[in-house]
Amino acid sequence: MGSPSIHCENSRPSDWFTALLPLKRGPSDPLTVVTLNDWATYTNAKAAKANAGQPGGMYPDWTPFSPVEIKQFIGLYIFNGISPSPQISMKFKPHHEDYVHGNDLCHKVIGRKGGRRHKMFKAFFACQDPNKPVPSKWTHPNWKIDPFIAHIMVVSMWAWVLGRNISCDEQTIGFKGNHADKRRITYKKEGDGFQ
Repeated sequence: MGSPSIHCENSRPSDWFTALLPLKRGPSDPLTVVTLNDWATYTNAKAAKANAGQPGGMYPDWTPFSPVEIKQFIGLYIFNGISPSPQISMKFKPHHEDYVHGNDLCHKVIGRKGGRRHKMFKAFFACQDPNKPVPSKWTHPNWKIDPFIAHIMVVSMWAWVLGRNISCDEQTIGFKGNHADKRRITYKKEGDGFQ
């Protein structure tokens, strides 16, 4: 993986996506590097624990996820953040069937039956090895995403010079409930937020 072309002024958003979620670990990469191969392995292990693909089990028509499929579904969530739909499954329709939320690219890449596969993805996606014992939430509150956070800290050190095609700003996501990272913002319509 190394520090790819996200250093230069000609870097593109896709270079950042590849740096944040590389397909596989390079020979010189530290163990903190999180890859799509890891997530596909964890997702398939979690599905196997739920007897997915077995008669009488959850989702009898389940087949293992490939790293490319994991990348497509994560990209779908990023795309839905840019162009929101009430339901992600609406994006699987071609544009001529749903002019507002349909998307020809999603229909072509994921297909009409993407709604069923998306339900499987939501049920089984795992960022952490499901075979590891779950630590106490008081000592390890973010244990599911800790490896990814460590990886982001490594990748963000390469981000000193942004390309001309990328801009960044902070983001606050609307949030209701209790959490240590919840912030009250009095001058914004959103109010409570997770930052």
